[in-house]
Amino acid sequence: MAAAAGNDWDAAFGPLKSGDNRTRLRRAFRLLFDAGWDGGGLEFRNVFTRTLVGRCAGKCVEAGQGTPGDFLSLKQTKLDKGDQPQTLEELLRETVRRIPESLQVQGYPPSPVLAYWLLDAIDLLGVRPPAPDRRKLVEWTTRTFTQEFAVLAAKHVGLMDPVALAFTACTAQRLRKLMHSKQFDRGDGVLPSDTEVTAAISAVLLEQSPAGIWPKYFPLFHYPNAGANYCFAVELLEAVIDAFSNHRILTSSPFLEAVERTVGWCEENRILGVRNGWNSGGRRAELLSSIPEAWATAAVYLFLHKGHEYVSNLLQAEVMARYTRKHDPSARSWDALLDTQIHLQGEQNAVTLKSILLEEIVTPAATSERPGRRRSVLLFGPPGTSKTSYVRAVAQRLGWPLVEITPADFLRDGLSGIYARAAEIFEDLDDLRNVVAFFDEMEALVQSRDPAEADITARFLTTAMLPKVAEMHSGRRLIVFVATNHQEQVDAAVKRPGRFDLQLCVGPPSWSERVERLHHLIGEPKEPRRQSAVRSRLTVLSRGSEASLDRFTVDETRALLEEVKRRQNTSDLLEALRALTPSSFGELVRKWSDEYVTLRRRLAGGAANPVATEYETDVTQSRRQ
Repeated sequence: MAAAAGNDWDAAFGPLKSGDNRTRLRRAFRLLFDAGWDGGGLEFRNVFTRTLVGRCAGKCVEAGQGTPGDFLSLKQTKLDKGDQPQTLEELLRETVRRIPESLQVQGYPPSPVLAYWLLDAIDLLGVRPPAPDRRKLVEWTTRTFTQEFAVLAAKHVGLMDPVALAFTACTAQRLRKLMHSKQFDRGDGVLPSDTEVTAAISAVLLEQSPAGIWPKYFPLFHYPNAGANYCFAVELLEAVIDAFSNHRILTSSPFLEAVERTVGWCEENRILGVRNGWNSGGRRAELLSSIPEAWATAAVYLFLHKGHEYVSNLLQAEVMARYTRKHDPSARSWDALLDTQIHLQGEQNAVTLKSILLEEIVTPAATSERPGRRRSVLLFGPPGTSKTSYVRAVAQRLGWPLVEITPADFLRDGLSGIYARAAEIFEDLDDLRNVVAFFDEMEALVQSRDPAEADITARFLTTAMLPKVAEMHSGRRLIVFVATNHQEQVDAAVKRPGRFDLQLCVGPPSWSERVERLHHLIGEPKEPRRQSAVRSRLTVLSRGSEASLDRFTVDETRALLEEVKRRQNTSDLLEALRALTPSSFGELVRKWSDEYVTLRRRLAGGAANPVATEYETDVTQSRRQ
């Protein structure tokens, strides 16, 4: 923008690290807006320049760098003799009102390319023209589409213009979307059918050269001081990607192959030197001297950005379909999940699991729309402590897709194919961005390589997995969780910095947390007054049993309360609790603590419970890295 306005970079943006980006962007756009719209010898306020300025404003809004009002209210200060100052909105509305004459430059026929750029601007800026002007645009688009499609279908080499047809099809498709969004009305006119515009784009793709561009047909106009101006091939494909988003044509083999050829052209024709970029061939002398053009370079970057986004979305959808699991619709949300305390190595004060996940994982990703510095977490602890629920809740809180990968995914082709499957899975994950990837029960795949603990196959498998885990971490595209019930079985190298940023032991929520959030735990009673009465009664009944109850998991607590209701032959929890005494409740807790609870200290016969012993070690292993 600064270059177009004839000012230096600092004048437009200020020092690189100072000021707000949005303020600097508006300052730069203001310079562009006031620079005079008569470049190349074109008439003042020509439609080519005004549509590009409007589209530039729309792209800023689309990128979240301002609101439509920030741009539409701008009024030109540099005027030609006899011209009145107009805002950008007035200029765009005037252009729509005067269609088709307003789409002409230097006496050339009205341009479908300029029509599409104009529509792109008013769409992104939320401008709704009056009904007569909308109908005029729809009518002109349909008539022009019919004419262009007819001469291409007839292979009339003297009149056909595949580029014009492509942009007319894009305009029709964009108008159809605007009618659905109510910015235009369905009564504004009849557009070509979806079948017709799809067929038109397919026909245009057939005219692409093997090199990845289209022949030059009719110019948009001539610059008096520079020569003919043609539409650049990359601009055509960028328009199709934009206008036909979520349309089946974008997943067709002909379109994907066309994009691939054009990307190949961009790779082969990039100019490297004092200034890097591309040249569209408008000026032969500059092309022969390997001088890049600012406009052609900007157009290529926009196409590559849109193309990268489009291909990434295709890959993401395909990968997500392979690994997405069906979840319990009653799964707990982030706010409904109970919390548990974490004691981090080297830190004096205890924190909670949800607070550290918010601080280190959720908030950085939510504010920057990409994973933060810490982006990988190893969750460990006894079974039944809701590790999976916490990961699903993180994805839900962020609004990011969740990919769940289990050992079954690695073993799909049998043990002999596990190495190939591992490579395939990690390649799939490399195609994803802004996704929570969850590896569940993975200790068997990254098992300790201690010869006393693992066989030769396990040691080789762990060795093969280590670089893949490190590469996934360094990619900075995903948030990765790995959950295991047995962290001591996981190889020590997996747990080093550079592979997992957080290692967190997930134990049962404390008894006081479960009582305080009883409604989220069991979903009853519904009335706040009865909830308070149940919490109070449980507090009285559990005095002296809190240490034992702290070792109950969430599911075990639910089962205990169901047992209380069953023994009292009632479905009303408050009624059942009122029938108990602290002594009888304590006896029930002791019986369950000795016989049923996962973290009971001893097994039947008096032997130490290895799960409880392991947990006592696990609670000391949480740390940030």
